[in-house]
Amino acid sequence: MGKKRFGLTEKRMNDRRFRRVEEAILKVVINEDYYIGMGEMARKIGVARSTVYNHHRAVREIIPDYEKYLLSRYNRAINGVLKRRGMKIRDVMRHVLIFVLHNREVFIFLEKCGRRGIYRQMITKMELELSRRLRLPNNYRKMYIVYRGEVMELMAEWVRNGVVEDEMNELLGDIIGLTDTMRIRLRGLLKN
Repeated sequence: MGKKRFGLTEKRMNDRRFRRVEEAILKVVINEDYYIGMGEMARKIGVARSTVYNHHRAVREIIPDYEKYLLSRYNRAINGVLKRRGMKIRDVMRHVLIFVLHNREVFIFLEKCGRRGIYRQMITKMELELSRRLRLPNNYRKMYIVYRGEVMELMAEWVRNGVVEDEMNELLGDIIGLTDTMRIRLRGLLKN
């Protein structure tokens, strides 16, 4: 007999019944209390306790399960974008924001739980590609850490405001402004 799998995977999320229960779990955790027990969770969504345990081993694992699931989906999506030749940084960042937009409920859930590490991982994933596309010098690392923090804060603020689609272009403009500022500062360092 194989090892029992928990958590979220693309295959499991494509199953309509699994996804329906998962949406109910997420709704309870978002609207109720993250510290609810598995039995109480099952009662609130109207399923057997074993059904909830088939999704997550414990309530405390719901957040890490969602982070892993989102990051695996993000990595697949951004890898496809980064492989395209001729993509400008604006287009790459637009894809990042569209990903957040399509997964807004989960990002709002993670923000509500105070989990911002996902933004860092998302921006870090693009670091090498951004440094290549922007032709950054070898000493870009410290400046990139500051840039990453500022971009993370902009994205977190957008999520806290409810991931309003109308604000996406403004946010994209702010991120590109930060990108251009980083590039100019680093080029200035090279000249000195």
